[in-house]
Amino acid sequence: MKEDRIGRDFSSRDEWDQLDLVSVMWCDYCGRDNVGIDEPDEYEVNGVVYLEGECQECGQTVVSTIPEKVSQS
Repeated sequence: MKEDRIGRDFSSRDEWDQLDLVSVMWCDYCGRDNVGIDEPDEYEVNGVVYLEGECQECGQTVVSTIPEKVSQS
């Protein structure tokens, strides 16, 4: 899947969008929501925009889609 990724510049987003997106992540590993992530990496695969990072609670990799409305900001 990494070879199909189109990198996107997460830092080009509005500061408030960045804060909102990284704070509302769900972690499947520790089972908590709104855990926040470190090292956010935004990318697109087949027209779907993803945000990936490390869970601030357990350190596992968390991946979530970014809703179309937000991804077009």
